[in-house]
Amino acid sequence: MGMSTQNMSDGGKGLSYSKTAAGGVAEPLQSRPNNVFTPKEREELKEIFHEVLLEYGLVRRNEKVSD
Repeated sequence: MGMSTQNMSDGGKGLSYSKTAAGGVAEPLQSRPNNVFTPKEREELKEIFHEVLLEYGLVRRNEKVSD
């Protein structure tokens, strides 16, 4: 029979990586945008994907009516 290790911690008084353990205020992690493509490249990729979907008949052509 194995030994259960649940509830054997010291109540969080050991090592901790949160600011509350260090006496600070815990706040949500501030993330930064991680954009791989520029806005122009994103638009070009959208056009490419749309053309592929058109070729396979998975979307209909959205043509604007001219006056």
